[in-house]
Amino acid sequence: MKSFERMKNLTKRKVMLSALFFLILLGGCKKKGNIVPAFDNPPVGLNYTDTISLKLETLTDDSVLSSIAAYNLLGKYNDPVFGITQAGFYTQVRLTGNSVDFGTNVVLDSVILALDYQSLYGSETDPLNIKVYEISDDLYPDSSYYSNHYLNILSEIASYTFVPAINDSVSVGGEKTTPHLRIPLSSAFGQKLLNAGGTTDLENNDNFLEFMKGLYVAMDSSQTFAQGTGSIVSFDLLSAVSGLTIYYTNTDSAQQYQYTFVVNSECAKYNVFNHDYTGTEVEQAFNQTEIFDTAYNYLQGAAGLQVKINFPYIESLKNQNLLINKVELVIPVENNKIGNYPVPDNITVSKLNENGELEFLPDFLEGVTYFGGNYDEINQEYVLNISRHVQELINGKENDYGLLVKVSGASIYPNRVVLGAPNNPNKKVTLRVYYTK
Repeated sequence: MKSFERMKNLTKRKVMLSALFFLILLGGCKKKGNIVPAFDNPPVGLNYTDTISLKLETLTDDSVLSSIAAYNLLGKYNDPVFGITQAGFYTQVRLTGNSVDFGTNVVLDSVILALDYQSLYGSETDPLNIKVYEISDDLYPDSSYYSNHYLNILSEIASYTFVPAINDSVSVGGEKTTPHLRIPLSSAFGQKLLNAGGTTDLENNDNFLEFMKGLYVAMDSSQTFAQGTGSIVSFDLLSAVSGLTIYYTNTDSAQQYQYTFVVNSECAKYNVFNHDYTGTEVEQAFNQTEIFDTAYNYLQGAAGLQVKINFPYIESLKNQNLLINKVELVIPVENNKIGNYPVPDNITVSKLNENGELEFLPDFLEGVTYFGGNYDEINQEYVLNISRHVQELINGKENDYGLLVKVSGASIYPNRVVLGAPNNPNKKVTLRVYYTK
């Protein structure tokens, strides 16, 4: 469980915005406005300042909406800076048709849960001890599930150890197939499925999901990792490679058969995460009595960490009849703390309202090219265009309740990054303001 909870008032609306962010990113929405367009070289006569003081604070994230996640995550690793991160997932499987019947005089050979590899974060060589459970709670495809929501377990149906070989082909029935994980499930569970053939339990998917509600794939909680070891693997459950396959033999004909229960777009599935920052650099940052004292801030996906930003002295720009031409929030990355953990490709920022709820920045609606947030490997920084938001603060149309910086795609990416701070001379977080009077 998370050791620190500093921000409990962010309601579930904040996570719903993640889904809306995704849709808008696809649409590339553009709106007209009064701010001068972005430019590479400032025009002659344009005023510039980067001395506006900022206040940054690292906070834990309570959860993310993970039932819309494209991929499902499994694993555990011990980061020297960020501590322990653990991931697992729930999923339904479904029939491929109605009235499934395996015939008479059949015996079980095996039952395999196949998961198509997507990517890996962390070590490629450390074994992961995992468990698979049958769950006793219902899952609903039209419901929203968050990354801190755990369900009740009916029984353990697998205990398995593997090294994630995400680039190695797998032999199935003597033929090489795409890299994927194959988890043998218990014979008792396989026999349960085989015995249900030809009964009302396998007559249709409604009946089947009452009979077998779903699976929970998780780490063995007893497995520990030294610092710098372990990994989190992501899987594509919607791939044709993924599924739950029962292998059986007809004893009359000695013919072998197989049937696959599929994971498709009608299945409910979602990720769950937990973090432990005990004894880490991150924990020390939480214990800073003065936010201005910290030299670093910490951002982490998988519902880990977020950074809150306030502009305590933005008042100094008010009543000066300023026209904001461009404002860039520049967040440097501490490259000495990257190690074997790649930084997020993209970060995003949204604003808090008076109720602690997240809302879009008007700049976000301008589209990705305008808004920014991609990692600049050359300059080792993230730059976000927040011109419209700052203009609204100066005009008094908005109050500064704070911004929240998050990892884009935090429901599927565990990437983390150490950021600078306003008082870090080498990695100074700044607000570049270009304006005219």
